[in-house]
Amino acid sequence: MKIKEYVSGNIVKILSESYKWRNRELLEKSDVQAPKLTFGKVLLTNKYYIIVSIILSLFLEKLFSEDITTFIMTSLSIFIGLFISILILIFDKFLNHNENYNKKKNEKSNENNDLKVNFIRTRNFTRRFVFVLLESLIIAFTTIILLLITLIFNDLFLENIFDYEFKDIENINANDVLIFFENVFVLTVKTLIVVLMLRFCVFLFFLFGALGEYMKGVLYGKVNL
Repeated sequence: MKIKEYVSGNIVKILSESYKWRNRELLEKSDVQAPKLTFGKVLLTNKYYIIVSIILSLFLEKLFSEDITTFIMTSLSIFIGLFISILILIFDKFLNHNENYNKKKNEKSNENNDLKVNFIRTRNFTRRFVFVLLESLIIAFTTIILLLITLIFNDLFLENIFDYEFKDIENINANDVLIFFENVFVLTVKTLIVVLMLRFCVFLFFLFGALGEYMKGVLYGKVNL
């Protein structure tokens, strides 16, 4: 398998798993059908982000100045390092939990049922947390790459799109076509960056909430570390 196919296939799988576990319960009946990610659902779940991002991209002229871009890239880099550490910690905790479960599952049947429920809940939490965290890392890496583009073409991204005027079709020349595609490119990149940043912030709060939910389960005896 080619590296490109391997990477793209795994990215799609991470996004699909993240969507699935963000939209289901930690404990549910076996016959419940897991939600599947489609391109239509991607557009539907991001429609408000896209609208807000287009508005900000159009009306905030200095949205991606060099200082702001550098600050965002630095912040994302810090979060990437933090998230990777948390990812390793959570996965290590689950491996220990899995080992303890295998040791105890031959005990009394009633205790074993409680143990199984706790194991399933912990396993599903780990799946949700890991895949959402991986999607957050993909978002952060993608945002950094797009921000690098804004740094490379910084002058282009600081131009105000409203400074340009539409011309009659008969007066359009090759330079006007080039400017049009430049503006489309700039607007698209700006919109993508803002959408990704909004998604990243939402996932950040989602991960905090998931950790809080898990710790609450630990404190009330519903989940064991």
